[in-house]
Amino acid sequence: MTKNFESKFLESDSVMIGYRNGEKNQRFFNGSIDDIEIYNRVLTKLEIKELYNAPNPNKNAVLWQWFWIGLLSLLVVLISLYFIKRRIKIVVDKEKERNQLIYHAMEQEIKMLKAQMDPHFIFNSLNTILQFIITKQNDKAEIYLTKFSKLIRKLLESNTHETISLADELEILKKYLDIEALRFSEFIISDIHIGANIDVENTFIPHMMIQPFVENSIWHGLLAKKGEKILKLEFEKRDEKTLLCAIEDNGVGRMKSRLSRRREDNSSLAINFIEQRLELMNKKYNANYSLELIDRVNEKNESLGTRVEIIMPMLKKQL
Repeated sequence: MTKNFESKFLESDSVMIGYRNGEKNQRFFNGSIDDIEIYNRVLTKLEIKELYNAPNPNKNAVLWQWFWIGLLSLLVVLISLYFIKRRIKIVVDKEKERNQLIYHAMEQEIKMLKAQMDPHFIFNSLNTILQFIITKQNDKAEIYLTKFSKLIRKLLESNTHETISLADELEILKKYLDIEALRFSEFIISDIHIGANIDVENTFIPHMMIQPFVENSIWHGLLAKKGEKILKLEFEKRDEKTLLCAIEDNGVGRMKSRLSRRREDNSSLAINFIEQRLELMNKKYNANYSLELIDRVNEKNESLGTRVEIIMPMLKKQL
């Protein structure tokens, strides 16, 4: 308000509110002072009451002060979150890059082991042809070579991918059984059972996982057996991502087969490669794939043959 009186101050003094500084003592106002208005008259009780109940004129200023404090705090939090997120992203990206390198290393190792295994199968087949030629069974050698070439062609067609459909794998196994049957004077009874819930055309498994065990059953189980020779193959789904394959024969058994062999052969190397592949796939797919060789015996502990159970992944088709 506009004052209508003359202010009078001592030249050596100044206006002080809430504090008195005298020569004898110092006195302070016992309380707090908000807004100050100076009147040139004594206020009435009603005027004093109205001033007491009047709203705080600095309320909006206080609100704005808290607004800016809150905004500043929010900015600090957001900036902190940004740098934390950025740091986490850097760590995650590095871990992702590391996992990709491990994944590619595993893929290359699996391909290397697979490439090591295929030549053993080819070597054994060529050795059979050689035996026919040495024993002057040229007709059998010619038939075997024709069937073998068709099998090799099928293998090469399927070998471009890490996975193979169960239908193609079964076709390869049937072709293999067909050419190996030429080695025997007695007929091999082969029985293939496929679970009712398996779609062989759309079920994909790792390439070249079954044939080495079929080969092992024939060469070291059934070849040394006299009388009826039976080979069974079973395929059953354990769950939506896992397949159980069993190869069972009524051959002489592993113990007798080991005694009749003077040295470790290529089939054992192939089995070792498959064990390594399963171990790598366990790491790659974070699963529990396994290989179990079971000696079948009767009540007298006499050998009834061998059963091999492979738990392997069912994979996606590779284009």
